[in-house]
Amino acid sequence: MPFRSGRWAWIWLEHRSRVLAAGLRAAAGDGQHETVWRLADALWPLWERRRDYTLWAGMYELAEQAADACGLPPRAGAVLALGRGAGLLGTGRRAAAMAAFARARTHAQAAGDVRLDVAATCGLARALREDGAHDEAAVLLDLAVHTARRAGHARATALAVIEHALTALASGRPQDAAGLLDTAHRMLEALPEPDETASAWALTYRGGALARAGEPDAGDAALREAAGRFAGLVHPYAHGACLGMRADIAAARARHGNARTFLASALAVHGTPPRDTPGARELRAAHDLLPPAPATPRERRHRQPVTGLLPLIH
Repeated sequence: MPFRSGRWAWIWLEHRSRVLAAGLRAAAGDGQHETVWRLADALWPLWERRRDYTLWAGMYELAEQAADACGLPPRAGAVLALGRGAGLLGTGRRAAAMAAFARARTHAQAAGDVRLDVAATCGLARALREDGAHDEAAVLLDLAVHTARRAGHARATALAVIEHALTALASGRPQDAAGLLDTAHRMLEALPEPDETASAWALTYRGGALARAGEPDAGDAALREAAGRFAGLVHPYAHGACLGMRADIAAARARHGNARTFLASALAVHGTPPRDTPGARELRAAHDLLPPAPATPRERRHRQPVTGLLPLIH
């Protein structure tokens, strides 16, 4: 089906995500195993951009079951286990995510695929970091960086360095994190075929790290550039997240009007009116945490209390 642009292709997919998921479940029920695992993995860009983690994990669980029924080789098993682990980690099910990443690592090592082995090791480290085990995560990431460098995989090395940076950030070392992210960003930009999405994420994380290190202007500039890149890549979740992080920087400087403007722009990325996506819900929650805008005389009698349950999660 031809589309006028990547944006329209994304909108078509996003509006049909539930239908596609229902089709996958029906195919699984009919025993169409090859269709299930191939379609679930082909839809990775949809899961990664929409960030409906429950749906993401569920579809990859079906894919893994289908792959086992087909008797697929270890490399395919590693790819599918990595996808399921990422979805599970997004839902907060860290123990289950660790098991999925460990399975991916076993498959990758059986296949002799260094790139997938490094990705699975990074997944385990991320789960450990989110569980508060920063030192254990750092040990695994040292191994991942060493393995990737020894094999000459520049992209895998850069991705492992990004995870190292995020662990440093979680450990309260934003300046170290910013330096590592700058290194990773340069490595990704220097690839013969640059990874535009990973490079933009490195720039995003660097912007957040710089802001936390006491350099809000430099952080905001990095986030502004990253937002522009994600807009070109038609990645609404990431584009909105960049604008949300710019709102965080503005709010921390008591520039609440600017913060509201950034959040309104971020919500507009998700459609007009914004579609009910996980990214849009995070942004609405962040907006609710801001102090109310000054009311006009007519509004003062009718303003409702500001409510909100969750901060913006980056």
